[in-house]
Amino acid sequence: LSNLAASCGAVGRATVVVAAEFRRPTLHAIFGVGRSPGLAELLLSRNGDGNGHRAGEKATSSTPAKGKGVVTPSIKSLLQETQIRGVAVLASGNQTQESSWEISWAALREVLEDLKRNYEIVFVDSPPPVLVHDTLMLCGMVDAVVVVVDARSYDAQRLLESKLLLERAGANVIGAVLNRINPPGRYAYGYRRDRPRRIS
Repeated sequence: LSNLAASCGAVGRATVVVAAEFRRPTLHAIFGVGRSPGLAELLLSRNGDGNGHRAGEKATSSTPAKGKGVVTPSIKSLLQETQIRGVAVLASGNQTQESSWEISWAALREVLEDLKRNYEIVFVDSPPPVLVHDTLMLCGMVDAVVVVVDARSYDAQRLLESKLLLERAGANVIGAVLNRINPPGRYAYGYRRDRPRRIS
């Protein structure tokens, strides 16, 4: 996922990566940004009426209104620029029992819609559907799904189960990415400076 995002940023596409993997978050480390605050805190703050107000809280005249094409201040303040040109990250944040995103689907949908209005490409990193079935709820919020497979530890049966679960949920699965592959017989190219030898 990080390589795909970097490739998009390299060709001038405004790209943002959303870390929605709360169990084992790694994207913040890969991109060299902080883990918190991030998506978990944002969803918790929006878990109410879907406009940034907690349940029971009323909007006031001082509450900033959302305008089309404008990232709300709460999201904008949490986006972190990376060392890769054109790529920003919304980190996972610190997960707590209260910030479980299964109770914040409306808020998550709004977050993604806000980002879509301001970035050309939005990547969402999520857990495998066979481990966290709530991941399937994302299918209706994204345009396409790419399955990322770890070549060192993937299970063919689980991979098939994931594909079937995604298809049943109506996901537009457009392909798969095989990570950490080490093909046999790989050749490495490089230059070596040898010591001069005397020819007799």
